[in-house]
Amino acid sequence: NLNRRRCYLAPERFDAPAAASAASNSVSRNMAFSGELAAMDVFSLGCILAELFLDGQTLMDLPELLRYRSDQLDLHAKIACIKS
Repeated sequence: NLNRRRCYLAPERFDAPAAASAASNSVSRNMAFSGELAAMDVFSLGCILAELFLDGQTLMDLPELLRYRSDQLDLHAKIACIKS
């Protein structure tokens, strides 16, 4: 259903200045940026897996992601229903 709103971008993706400085020609900065990219991928994968375990219920939309980024959203209650 295309009407569902999901947003599984890592919050770091919204930090353009840090991403731009990390993408410079410096080898150490490029290595640090590749580590950030791996963390972003893990975040996105975790959101997708949570949605699978929540039987398709959306984990968060863009406004919730922005609140999560600023530590104003607690997802513990939403994911507490996932059985191990």
